[in-house]
Amino acid sequence: MSELPLSLKKHLRELVEAELFSKYKQFIKCTNHLGEYKWLTETEIENQHEFYPYHPGLFEKLTKTGQKKRKIKIPKTEAVDQYVQQLRKEISDEIEKRIVKDQENRERARARRKAAAGQEKEKSMDDKSYLSHPDYKLYENHLGERCWLTKEEFESQDEFTLEIVPLSRRILKILKWGVPAILLVVAFVYFFSPTLVKPKLRGYLKVESNESRGQLYIDRKLKLGLSLDEPIRLSEGTYRISYRKAGFESSPLFHSVEINQQDTVEIYFALTPLKSEDVAIVNINSTFSDAKVFVENNFRGLAVENSKMILKPGKYQIALKKENYTAIPPFVEVSLSNGDSINLSFTFTDRSLSRQRDSDDDHGLIEVTSNLQGTKIYMDGKYTGYTTDHIFKKVPFGQHMISLQREGYIIEPNEKSVKLSQLNTYQQAHFSLKKASLAVTFETKPVQGKIYLDGKELATGAWQGELPPGKYRLRFGEVELYHPPQSVTVEIAEGKKTTFMFTYKPTYSLTFSPLGLKPANAIGNIQLGYVNEDDVFYSDPTNGPEIVKSNEIGEQVWLLAYAFAYRNPPENDAIAFTFDIPSSIDLSQNLWLKMWGYRTDDNYPMEFNNIHEIRISINNRMIQKDYTPRYSIEEANESSFERFRINNLIRHGTNRLQISTGPVNTTYFALWKIAIE
Repeated sequence: MSELPLSLKKHLRELVEAELFSKYKQFIKCTNHLGEYKWLTETEIENQHEFYPYHPGLFEKLTKTGQKKRKIKIPKTEAVDQYVQQLRKEISDEIEKRIVKDQENRERARARRKAAAGQEKEKSMDDKSYLSHPDYKLYENHLGERCWLTKEEFESQDEFTLEIVPLSRRILKILKWGVPAILLVVAFVYFFSPTLVKPKLRGYLKVESNESRGQLYIDRKLKLGLSLDEPIRLSEGTYRISYRKAGFESSPLFHSVEINQQDTVEIYFALTPLKSEDVAIVNINSTFSDAKVFVENNFRGLAVENSKMILKPGKYQIALKKENYTAIPPFVEVSLSNGDSINLSFTFTDRSLSRQRDSDDDHGLIEVTSNLQGTKIYMDGKYTGYTTDHIFKKVPFGQHMISLQREGYIIEPNEKSVKLSQLNTYQQAHFSLKKASLAVTFETKPVQGKIYLDGKELATGAWQGELPPGKYRLRFGEVELYHPPQSVTVEIAEGKKTTFMFTYKPTYSLTFSPLGLKPANAIGNIQLGYVNEDDVFYSDPTNGPEIVKSNEIGEQVWLLAYAFAYRNPPENDAIAFTFDIPSSIDLSQNLWLKMWGYRTDDNYPMEFNNIHEIRISINNRMIQKDYTPRYSIEEANESSFERFRINNLIRHGTNRLQISTGPVNTTYFALWKIAIE
């Protein structure tokens, strides 16, 4: 069986996998950030971090609309059939084994959940027991572990320091002190509110935009139920107003307005759509959907509205904020290029539950992130066993060197130094990964010329391979009858052009004149003679065109008229030119016939009418039958020529061009020279 191309094998495997795996509900189609696909079970997805379920979103569908997918033609051969049968057996066996393994993993997971439920039930019973004893209180340590202690036990240890009040005790405490306080407040408002409460002075705000269905924020709070046609009633004061819509750029980012009593303030936001090919996507994952998103300290809306945030290429500082919470990380700095898609995750800690760090607690947190998840993390020169993105807890205070490793990628920076201390208990290290080499194509047309890369011969005609990012010098070898492209410097970089086409320009040129052919070594021939009334050519130098010196040009020309006197039937002067077109010439490119031919005022003897009729044919196909020369002999010079495109009339090998006077022509025709180029 002949070996199939790798691209065809890959395509066949994708088709067979999609056909077989899709029949089983246990398998889910997954993808990664590189656009690679795998079929995984739920348990396999949970045990890895690179692939995730493939669900094309609206943005992806819109960007792919109109794009034509290149189809790979599958030949109908015995080798292909055998390979497909082999794939079906191999993949079917793999499916059976993985289904069995998936069932085993599910059974183990059920057993673990059952055991955990038993432990939770036992813990719940212990909590109820302790709640019935007022001498016991619940405490928590810095790892989140909890323990019930008496007052004496609490004072004799220093690990569990934060008291946690259970909900039932909190409710009793609220009822004990809160109910009387609420009654006092209600009584105060009931008896004294008429004299204390003053009516609020209000004005109006009217927001206009070229795009509807956006989100309006007043002092960074989302305004629901907005209609751009209706004024918004606001109390007197100064407000920060912004209006946003996913996939659009707002100008300005916000308005600062002052509302006075009975005033109506009008503001306008211009929203410009961002082109999908000129933007990057930032996927934001937040534990709070109502967290506020800031880009370069500019409010962008809530996290739920920016799960797929669209930004122009550039460097940005992105932060999430929520009242009474601390974001981890506090912010992330990213550098975006066209087409990038990165994932950012933010978690939050409740400030109300935070406590003062013990003076002898000498550990902190280090979060390591990268634009390509699943990259190995090294700390202080040793592999940690973890991949990005990951948060390391209980890292000792001091200086630590963080680095990443991933085959086939360049990582920036090479390593990063972070320092943990009592004042800086949290640090972040972010890395950017770029491919170490990129797929590149060099090609020459319309002929195959040698390609030299940095002075070394690379290929002839075309080359496909991978090159590290950088600048390279290309030059091209000589090809007969062609001018090579000029030497160039190309830059190979991610996000830039990687397919390069270079054109050889044909140098074919052949000139016929009474002096002969140019170049002298060209293959061609000139025959003088005449044609009859059927345009059949007869070689006869005696009765053909005369060669005379033109006073106007100062060089020899062919003078075409009638063949000889008293002709019956009539015959006319003609010249037949034969020439060869090399097989290397691309006939789809333009090829021209240039003719330096001029009309004269000299009539035939006994002719009084000045009539011009010149005939031109190539390979027995007439291209000009009743042609009148454009220029007179007095206008003759190098730039006074007429041009006819002939690439659709000629062929590789021998061709024949014929120029003659017509039967009604009555004046002499001066032909200085012709050229094929």
